Amino acid sequence: MRLLELISEKEIKETMLSEYRKKLILYKFTDQLLKKKYRMSFKEFTEKNIVRKESFSWQAENDTIE
Repeated sequence: MRLLELISEKEIKETMLSEYRKKLILYKFTDQLLKKKYRMSFKEFTEKNIVRKESFSWQAENDTIE
């Protein structure tokens, strides 16, 4: 018997939605922290080339990835 046969489609959808909601909350939280840290949106951050202005520091690079 396959595992997917033991789990209903509804349970799979609910689990996936739950995971997406968790990720969305984390992304929104991270976005707010970085907006506060740099006092600008991510769009402004990239347009102003902050990574270059920060001499490609590990922190600026990591924040970009986040």
